[in-house]
Amino acid sequence: MKMAAIGIAAGLIAVGKPAVRPPASLGPPVVVCMDRPAEPTMLYRAQLEASEILSLVSVSVDWGSGRACREPDAIHIHLNSQTSESMMPGALAFCRPGSNTDIQILYDRVRATVAPDMEVHLLAYVLAHELTHMIEGETRHSETGVMKAHWTAHDYLAMSSGGLGFAAEDVQLVQRGMAIRLANRQTQSGKNIRALVDPSRDN
Repeated sequence: MKMAAIGIAAGLIAVGKPAVRPPASLGPPVVVCMDRPAEPTMLYRAQLEASEILSLVSVSVDWGSGRACREPDAIHIHLNSQTSESMMPGALAFCRPGSNTDIQILYDRVRATVAPDMEVHLLAYVLAHELTHMIEGETRHSETGVMKAHWTAHDYLAMSSGGLGFAAEDVQLVQRGMAIRLANRQTQSGKNIRALVDPSRDN
């Protein structure tokens, strides 16, 4: 079973605030449901920034709750605050695209990797990175940008200004992944409608 993980490649740094980017043309929303940490304000800010990052590849995120989280294509993110040293040393998060819809964020490691004023930005990029894995349905990484396997201090500086983007191949893979998600959603919707019209039909 293949697993995608994003790792640590630099120490603590302190940098400024991200630049605000205009949103891209957004497609159908991806429903994402998350655990709630002890610092909900920080999570909210990271979610907003992650939404901006993903808008660069025309992905709209619905940070869902309740009924939306029971949809079959909803992505579930779990925040781990007591990560053991033996669990994927050096990783900040991991997921298994294609095998389930869960993402594990090693939240304590994210917070320990950078200075406090950078935590929100790093968490946002970790969220965007893992969500992109799930949308692409791939464990692969790119040589540059959001989908690098290991970010450097230079990448962290780019994050602080909103300047870390997506490689061209990721734009294409995300477009393909979103088309597949839409097709699957339409297929599931058709099944639900047929079940309402004729409950005796299983398919």
